[in-house]
Amino acid sequence: MTTVTTDDPLAALVVSARSVDRERLASALDSWARIDPHENLIRFLPGATEKGTIKQLILVALLGQMAINLLADQQREGMTPSELAQCTGVGGSSLRPQLKALADGGIVLKNDRGKYVVPSHAFEHARMMLEDDDG
Repeated sequence: MTTVTTDDPLAALVVSARSVDRERLASALDSWARIDPHENLIRFLPGATEKGTIKQLILVALLGQMAINLLADQQREGMTPSELAQCTGVGGSSLRPQLKALADGGIVLKNDRGKYVVPSHAFEHARMMLEDDDG
């Protein structure tokens, strides 16, 4: 097994599935939602669902789930389309095409359990989409 030391200039390129900048994650979610790790819930702030695009709401839900799992020190499970629809309040017929577009763009991935996640390499792109007024 090969390890990469911090002296290695290539170390800056390494992105592991569990590496997330918690401060940037909190900042990305701050104006959108609050999380309840005990109940495993993401609660959108008042007005957030009205101001956001469907893509943004999907990303908030997925990043919120990421934050919950990080707090519980669990592996990222992600969310099914049904769970995303329930969390965001967006119907499946509207949600699924937007989820597919995010997947086609590599911003979300479907894991082997059929759940969608924001992979570490796409976190910054997802975060920038949340800051963009056009989603």
